[in-house]
Amino acid sequence: MALSFESYKWKYDVFLSFRGHDTRMSFTSHLYHALCQKGVNTFIDYKDLKRGEKISASLFGAIEVSRISVVILSKTYASSTYCLDELLKILECKDSKGQLVLPIFYHMNPSQVREQKGSFEEALAQHEDKFRDDVDKVKRWKEALCEVATLSGWHIGDGPESMFVKRIVEEILSKLNRLPINVAKHPVGLDLPVEDIKSLLETGLDDVWSIGIYGIGGIGKTTLAKTVYNHIGSKFEASAFIADVREISSQRFGIVQLQEALLSEVLNHRDFKVGSKDKGINLIKTRLCCKKVLIVVDDVDSLEQLESLVGEYSWFGLGSRIIITTRDEHLLVAHNVEASYKVKELSHDHALELFCWYAFKHPFPQINYEELSFHILNYAKGFPLALTVLGSHLCGRDKAQWISALAKLEKVPNKHIFEVLKISFDGMEENEKTIFLDIACFFKGEDKQYVKMILDGCDLHSDSGIGVLMDKSLITVELNKLWMHELLQEMAKEIVRRESPKEPGNRSRLWFHEDVLHVLDQNMGTNNIEGIRLDLPEPNNVDINGKALANMKKLRLLKINNAHISADFQYLSDELRLIDWSGYPSSTLPQNFHPKRLVSLNLSHGRIKNLWKGVKEFVHEVMLPGSNIPDWFHHQSTNSSISLMVSSRLYGKMVELFFGAVLELDKGDITTGMFSCGYEVIINNERTFLMERRFDSLDTSHVWLTKNNCGCLIWPLNSIHHWNHFRISFGVFEVSSKVKVKASLKSCGFHISSKQEMHLIDHETVRNFQCHKE
Repeated sequence: MALSFESYKWKYDVFLSFRGHDTRMSFTSHLYHALCQKGVNTFIDYKDLKRGEKISASLFGAIEVSRISVVILSKTYASSTYCLDELLKILECKDSKGQLVLPIFYHMNPSQVREQKGSFEEALAQHEDKFRDDVDKVKRWKEALCEVATLSGWHIGDGPESMFVKRIVEEILSKLNRLPINVAKHPVGLDLPVEDIKSLLETGLDDVWSIGIYGIGGIGKTTLAKTVYNHIGSKFEASAFIADVREISSQRFGIVQLQEALLSEVLNHRDFKVGSKDKGINLIKTRLCCKKVLIVVDDVDSLEQLESLVGEYSWFGLGSRIIITTRDEHLLVAHNVEASYKVKELSHDHALELFCWYAFKHPFPQINYEELSFHILNYAKGFPLALTVLGSHLCGRDKAQWISALAKLEKVPNKHIFEVLKISFDGMEENEKTIFLDIACFFKGEDKQYVKMILDGCDLHSDSGIGVLMDKSLITVELNKLWMHELLQEMAKEIVRRESPKEPGNRSRLWFHEDVLHVLDQNMGTNNIEGIRLDLPEPNNVDINGKALANMKKLRLLKINNAHISADFQYLSDELRLIDWSGYPSSTLPQNFHPKRLVSLNLSHGRIKNLWKGVKEFVHEVMLPGSNIPDWFHHQSTNSSISLMVSSRLYGKMVELFFGAVLELDKGDITTGMFSCGYEVIINNERTFLMERRFDSLDTSHVWLTKNNCGCLIWPLNSIHHWNHFRISFGVFEVSSKVKVKASLKSCGFHISSKQEMHLIDHETVRNFQCHKE
């Protein structure tokens, strides 16, 4: 069994528990001196107890600060109440501190101790008679003897005792050489996550088991894995913590180096050589298949690494446990781990404590630095790496330097934090990189379905891309909205800024209003620009050249809010998929604009009267001033829902579905608050589709129209029924309890058509629910 790796303050390496009458002057004396000769700091009662001290208190204290307890079970061991109380304390420390207990059965058969036969039976019978008023005490002694007899140790029988002593000392030295792993200078907020992970490991089971710990870089995966490793190391015959797998495996023969490190650590054999990856796999299989081992594979980023180090459970002995840390949850799924644990940000209290340890050398803010500390906490958002890096950087600096550092962070992220987070970005394909940057710069907090519609319009394969980002913990979906940690968003924006640090017009995306205004005002746009978001802190008039967008031939995304622009824009890129322009200044879109790739058009609060002259293809989403659903919508309602019966004849056909809603101000209000509007499609009482879109304040009634080329909505029509109940429900919702909506749904509409047949015959395929008769 392995030595506990818990980072206690050990005073002694070894505590010797023995019956003086049996072995003090013989075996125990020889073992003690042999250990001392090897530099092992060993406690033995006749040497370390001071005259006049109570034996029990002194011994108990020594047991608590010893890394290993060696219990020498001899013929009269059980006759000593001191020895039995020592044993109780030793086993208590084994459970509470992870202390290693090694029994030596000195001319005793382990079964005699376990079953309490012979001299042990006689001694315990005498104790029962003596302590008849305290039967629980004797019962605990019996249980302790039974437990220690089941532990792995040595049976000393006939033969030279010097040989046994030599072998025991060598094994103790081997276990002592396996030092605890340094976890963290200030391990804060680890207790609950560690207990959660230990419960997932189920170390009491005999089968081989693996779990994964995942999360973004710097969130604390390795720290948690080290702590768990230190906690449970004593439960295994051998263990290995294989660190920096991603970095080492990228080197030449890196996988082989990792295999050698694994075998060397588990087998306690220095400079183990395997020659090649395939030989390494075979050596791991053959040498570890009978060992109960604990293995941590830290910072994995490819399946090859796992297959080369911990490929199959049959490689390891029963009861083995494998812990994998990674930034990519999908690797854990692909490797078929039994359970996964996502590392979360620190709570506010733990974040404050961790930061203060590094910034002030104690767990609370220094006087007059409380407000500045809370600014750092608000920036870090519970991210351990940021808290430790920034705390160390600010330690010992005056308030002026703190204020300067905070101001700098608002523009440029800390270099170390940036580089750690960027590792995940660098490991992605171009499609995922583009989606990540688009979400960070333009779509954080937006409805997932809406964003997917825009991204798919950009040929970015959103289902796959968003899935990858979620696997890597780079984004999350909460209440169907896309979110990411502020530091990840900051990292993404810094990646874009570094595309052209001095000249914003050469970057791919612009979002900072000063950069946008500079580029537009100076007409410095280039073909590099794919997206612009201009959102002024306060509504303001902006004087911009009407040709400012003319050089942006590859512009895909355009979002403008709070900017009252007087110019008539003469050019818009035909590559635009999104125009979200509150207060559009012209009465029509440019005549030379061909919206063949446009997906979403929102021109609320603007002067728009006609989109364009002539006929152009309908886009996926439109938000325009107006108070009526277009006449060509076949199904309209002044309620919040529309109920239809749809024929199964539409099963599998590609159709276009049009949804419309008229949003009006509540009576007496001149403007709405921020709100969202959405709809869900329910087919045969099962929700099939959900769409929600957030809108800024409106000052007039508006019409929201969306189109979906959604053959997927028609698949549920493959039922035993010829007719299917098809219900569309609309709603208006608040986005914050602090903001009143002050908007309501006036009317809604639905239309279904086929590209092959311009309009489906209504009474043959779609009927109003009220009029339907089987």
